[in-house]
Amino acid sequence: MAMELLDKLATNLGLAVDHLWPVLIYQAQVHGCVLLVVGALFLLATAVLWSIAYKEDKKEYPSEDTFCVTALLGAVCCATTLIVATSGLMRLLNPDFYALRYILNAGS
Repeated sequence: MAMELLDKLATNLGLAVDHLWPVLIYQAQVHGCVLLVVGALFLLATAVLWSIAYKEDKKEYPSEDTFCVTALLGAVCCATTLIVATSGLMRLLNPDFYALRYILNAGS
């Protein structure tokens, strides 16, 4: 079934099947790298937000609102980092699966 869909997709794009599969593998790897960069940016945002929350907590008269908001946003960024970076790493380690999944999704 996947090969039939790959042939159909290659015919629609005007490409040879032998050329299409490496392109899909490369695209999965590029997408994985992009997700890792986005994850790193969210990790940086987490560090900045938690640093702000820590500094606010150490003040003589800390603002509860500032601390709570920055700590909560930092926790959200941390969770997003884990999700995005894991997805990116999986695409880098197993690009064949994501290329095949793309083909199957394109066929349905």
